[in-house]
Amino acid sequence: MGKKRISPKKLKQPDEFISFSSKMLQLVVQHKRIAIAAAAVVTGVVVVAALMSYSSAKTENRGSFVLTQLMGRYRAAVKIEGPEKAYVTTRKEFHAFLDTYSGQACGRFGRLAFAHICYRAGKLDAAASLYAQAMKDFPNSRMIKDMAACGLGYCYEEKGEYKKAVGLFKSVVKDPGAVMADEAMFTLGRLYGDLGEKGKRTEILKRLAEQHPDSIYQKIAQEEGA
Repeated sequence: MGKKRISPKKLKQPDEFISFSSKMLQLVVQHKRIAIAAAAVVTGVVVVAALMSYSSAKTENRGSFVLTQLMGRYRAAVKIEGPEKAYVTTRKEFHAFLDTYSGQACGRFGRLAFAHICYRAGKLDAAASLYAQAMKDFPNSRMIKDMAACGLGYCYEEKGEYKKAVGLFKSVVKDPGAVMADEAMFTLGRLYGDLGEKGKRTEILKRLAEQHPDSIYQKIAQEEGA
């Protein structure tokens, strides 16, 4: 009898991630206000630049607040209606938010959060497009870029496009110290099994067991890779 397939581990709830980013944005706003007060004493030219920075900070702060409220409504809808109906209930608000704040940092975080919402609702094409954009949105953040890559990889897996999924998860495991390296390795093992590549499956699971002894996947990987 074949071994029971283990479903992909879901990414962390995006509302928790957004809540954290909102607090970070608030700190940025506070520091920018201090900079503006100091600049006003120097020259009028610097004041103009500072006011532009302040305006941007205000927009980010407002957008962060809007997104936090929106994620709260989504979370409440999920508890009552489930992820599919919660997506339908909140999608127009998300689209409006992304239209308004697409060029802001809060908009980039919102796009990543909405990608996960689409994924949970089974809207794989929409989720894949958003995850792909999120990978471009965060070129200097390995953690967030890896999160988006894993999300896109899961979309391809659900669609049966295993080779595309393999490429994305391989990009994550290039750095064994990456936050999601163990999850990516475990998923690669499953994908190699789906593709009938047993040798690669065994190899990646052995690597997982050796390189990530504290991972929640370590014991399973050790058994499966033996």
